[in-house]
Amino acid sequence: MISMLQATIFIGELLGAMTLGPLSDIYGRRPVTNAANSMIFVAGLGTAFATNFWSLVALRVIVGVGIGGLSVSFDLLSEMTHPSARGKQMLGQQYYWTAGGLLCSFFYVIVNGWWRGLVFLSCLPPMTAGVLFAMYGTESLEWLESQGRTEDRLREEAWIANFEGVEWEEEEEKVKEVVVRERGRSEGEGDRINLIHPGAAAQVGHNTHNPAKILWGRKFRGQLLCMMMTWFGFGFLYYGLVFLTTRLFSDGGGGEADTKGGIDISSIAINSLSELVGTSLVYFTIDKTGRRTAQLVAYSLTSVFLLLLPYVGSGAALTILTCLTRIAIMAASSVTWLHTPEILATEVRGTGHSTCNAMARIGAGVCPFMVNSASIEAVGCGMAAVGGMVVFAVYKLPEKLEENDKMIKRKRQEEEIELESLSI
Repeated sequence: MISMLQATIFIGELLGAMTLGPLSDIYGRRPVTNAANSMIFVAGLGTAFATNFWSLVALRVIVGVGIGGLSVSFDLLSEMTHPSARGKQMLGQQYYWTAGGLLCSFFYVIVNGWWRGLVFLSCLPPMTAGVLFAMYGTESLEWLESQGRTEDRLREEAWIANFEGVEWEEEEEKVKEVVVRERGRSEGEGDRINLIHPGAAAQVGHNTHNPAKILWGRKFRGQLLCMMMTWFGFGFLYYGLVFLTTRLFSDGGGGEADTKGGIDISSIAINSLSELVGTSLVYFTIDKTGRRTAQLVAYSLTSVFLLLLPYVGSGAALTILTCLTRIAIMAASSVTWLHTPEILATEVRGTGHSTCNAMARIGAGVCPFMVNSASIEAVGCGMAAVGGMVVFAVYKLPEKLEENDKMIKRKRQEEEIELESLSI
């Protein structure tokens, strides 16, 4: 029954990632984020009051769907952040991931292991965040512009200016002039029009394009597959390391027993806190190292540490090495979250990012079958091999969006030439 409950979360996350991401490219980031937040805290609260097993399963699936759509909120924040500040701004969000895990541990102590109380308290932070976003969150200005909805963008900018205490009346005409100039440049040169949404393209006489068609097109397919490989490996390695750490520090798993069910709670807690170190390392260096280099180094170190884990024995050496591995994978995965939306154009960002997020869910769902059944040596070698695959995939990715822009532009030009030849 426990295994089924764990599986339902991953199934829900997979469904949410595959549906809510594409919907955000059609209807916008804000409504989809509101929907995801609502599913998490409404179904989460319902879980605390579930009356039977199957109602519990259904509610956990809904929670999973909401969690699967959270990549949309990350896309929204990325689009609303200036490129010069995006690195630290987006990586700073990873601190909340670790803080959330520690907060759940604190709630567990408060309720003394009572699962209904733990679920109820764990719903309060996302409920608070969801309400605040519904009240004060705005739509992505970049997405609105990609849709050709200039007036809506201006209204959103006016609301933001008023909220920040900026005199909007003085800036409105300047913004309008910039928008008109940008749209004129797009129509005249054809460079920006290659990055905007199909609806906006149709307004200026261009052929419409399907985001999924662009992603799986001949020019972009290889890089999409590399991104999917990276995210599969990220999910496999991160959650696999969590399961492996629990196994290593449990009775018979290579670690010393603690009073909580034979698990060394103190060592696991130290490993969780080490994630803060991994996030901090990339937070302060990302603008100097770049996205690809940071991932290549961090995923490579993760693979090396995983190879060594089965052979260090127990005690302090094992704790230190697992902490180093946790630092490396947290640093790598944090940059992966930052890098992916940056190298996807606005019109396909929601679909592409959610597709990658779905691959991470698959990796996370698959890893327990190996980690919990194979020998420690085989687990270390297998996870290191996955890490090597990720290093290869990251190496094939571009550093910046502009490299993908050129490919999308060439793809569209080829399609337009093909359509013109068919119409003759």
